[in-house]
Amino acid sequence: MKNYGTIDISMTSMSSRMHTICQTLRSLLNQSYDDLKIHLYLSREPYLLDKGVPELPTDLVELQQSAEGRLEVDYCPNWGPYRKLLPYLRNQWGQSRLVVTVDDDTIYPETWLQGLVNAYDTYRCVIGYRGHRINVRDGQIMPYRSWMRTKIEENPSLYILPTGKDGILYNTAFFPINVLNVADAVRIAPTVDDLWFRWHLIHNRVPVHVINVDYRQGTFEETDYDSSLYLNFNKTGGNDVAVGELQRYFTSRYKFDITNP
Repeated sequence: MKNYGTIDISMTSMSSRMHTICQTLRSLLNQSYDDLKIHLYLSREPYLLDKGVPELPTDLVELQQSAEGRLEVDYCPNWGPYRKLLPYLRNQWGQSRLVVTVDDDTIYPETWLQGLVNAYDTYRCVIGYRGHRINVRDGQIMPYRSWMRTKIEENPSLYILPTGKDGILYNTAFFPINVLNVADAVRIAPTVDDLWFRWHLIHNRVPVHVINVDYRQGTFEETDYDSSLYLNFNKTGGNDVAVGELQRYFTSRYKFDITNP
């Protein structure tokens, strides 16, 4: 396998997760693929469920000091979930770097990152640990909840949405410049950054390979379930609203429809 060197991990968090985030960070720092660097983006101002993080908690400061340069904490504007990747992409634009996005409420198994890198070495596309098949029928995108019940048969595929919770590996070179258009992103899909990224990469003809094709199997351990964006905004149909907005946006801007790529 090729030596990929340092793999970057890009993530964000919010005020209500400051008491548990070190559990997630330790699981990342303890990966068997240990040539990694974590980029954690926080904001002082409130937005959505985040009340802002004006100061770092003591245990996070201590963990950063003990991480030997593998944990960097930066402040950025509060773009909600888009802080997970867009600040990193802006800093790395024009480069070809491997970056993995993760959630701040998940405990990642020790061999998780190595598994993503192994899959990338084979398929050279976006790699997700788990995902849904984007369910298209008769030229129409079916409701999001049906995606969870749709079996993934073609893998890799343009029509897979990798789930952010379980980790997604990207090459920064995969993305078109408009993915950085945060004003449009937060206007049309404020809580579903993974959909914004996926639509741009479908337009760029970049497929997804998922390691675990059976979404019904258990996912990784969580540290906090109640304050998720999915529960608070997306479970009651927010994803379907965003899909409709993305379809209109891409049709208007690019004359592009993912049902007929």
